[in-house]
Amino acid sequence: MTVGDALIGTLGLATLVAPGWLVARTARVPVPVVAGFIGSAVTLIALVLFCNATGAPLRFTTLGPVWAFATLAAVWIHRRASSRPAPISTPLLPPGAWREHAPLWLPLLPVLAVVVYRATAQPLFGVDTIFRWNYLAEQMLARSTLEFYPPVTAADFEIYAWPDGIAPLVSSQYFWLYALAGATRPTLTAPLVIFQFIALVLATHTLARRLFSARAAAFAVALLAASPVVAWATAMGQETGLTALAFVALLLYLPRDRAEESRGLLAAAGLAAGLGALAREYGLVLPLLGLALCFARRLTLRGTLWFVAFAALAALPWYARNWAATGNPVYNLSVGGLFPINPVHAWLNESFLAEFGWGHLPPAAPRLLLTNCLVGLLGALAGGILYFRSARALLLAIALVVALWAASVAYTAAGFIATLRVLNPALVFAAVLGGAALARWIPGQRGRAVAILGLTLLAGDAAMRALTLPANVYRVPPKAWLTLGGAIHEFHARPAYRELAQLAGAERML
Repeated sequence: MTVGDALIGTLGLATLVAPGWLVARTARVPVPVVAGFIGSAVTLIALVLFCNATGAPLRFTTLGPVWAFATLAAVWIHRRASSRPAPISTPLLPPGAWREHAPLWLPLLPVLAVVVYRATAQPLFGVDTIFRWNYLAEQMLARSTLEFYPPVTAADFEIYAWPDGIAPLVSSQYFWLYALAGATRPTLTAPLVIFQFIALVLATHTLARRLFSARAAAFAVALLAASPVVAWATAMGQETGLTALAFVALLLYLPRDRAEESRGLLAAAGLAAGLGALAREYGLVLPLLGLALCFARRLTLRGTLWFVAFAALAALPWYARNWAATGNPVYNLSVGGLFPINPVHAWLNESFLAEFGWGHLPPAAPRLLLTNCLVGLLGALAGGILYFRSARALLLAIALVVALWAASVAYTAAGFIATLRVLNPALVFAAVLGGAALARWIPGQRGRAVAILGLTLLAGDAAMRALTLPANVYRVPPKAWLTLGGAIHEFHARPAYRELAQLAGAERML
């Protein structure tokens, strides 16, 4: 990664987050950088869809001025709000809490280093990132339109060859960075991917502190660092970093009772639910989870409708566009035969089911699950037993994610290990529960010192695993540890592709 790419990527990230961050600060929402990123991400995809619907070209010269105006408007709103007397509020961290519990953040350092390394040296290393999420961003820049997506006609498939109907949430963010740079270098995405991991850590810490204590929050961060799948699933640059952030933000911002209700919190929770729905089709469970929690927590009808309105405002435009373009709002999922689907893709999914279903798991599947998710499993078990009544929302969210993961296993052609990335949100909630259990079981400074040592060792192991996942670092020669993750890019850059292109010339080749 060059210095130029780092600067452009950071500038693109800053301009993307700025308007949402200012609005979140104005609304006095906790961790405004997280709420701001979510709001800005949802706004960007809405702007992309609006431009495409009106025929405006998708270029930085089109989106940039609109985004600059939105940022200036956010600055004006924030300055006006800042001139008024502020209501009394509690600080995010009690005085001295950061210094008191800072040592428990030490296990995070090796894992953060791996996320930074993979995002910069092996950007977008997910198996299908190249021909789906990132490829769509490249085509958006090259063609200045999104008319070909989702692909329906033969002409569409000549541009984008996979029958996807996933909302271009991730792709829109990459397009923003590429449009700013005027080039499609994957290293430009590194600051954005690293930021997602940091935002996930901050949201996890704040949620654990809100539900339990500052000490539990520090332990939760340490346990998060000890889960290799969290770092890996976020650093690969697909949707699983955003789904985890959306799940955590929903539970962080949704009021726990009527006394906590505020429009700012409800709007942030609604946008978080919408973000999850836009990240991937299975994220549509997030608005439903939020609505169920609104009823369970007996929020007012006005507050519930406010949450629903923001979730719908974020998610519905894309699914309505999908429905109009393909006859299927969740193209290409059949939903029990209710909607039309691409028959070739349906046949392909059936073949996946026959080869990768639960009845055909590899013998190593239990070992892969335990070695990469053991800390999360133990944390969820311990915290769930100790805090069953007060942590029912966390346990419900974990159950939902596990169910979604179980349904995805049979349709993941990359193998069982690749399915574990879907568990990312559940592992974050497991870290929160485990952190609460450790805070209760390990009182005093001496016990904490022993815990820090043990958690740092676990985090070191997690960092090593995250460095080479989906491969097992302990079965890879040490000389290949830093280069193994770049194999997917090398595969797609094989000389054979250039030779085939030269051979085909102006003709077509299947």
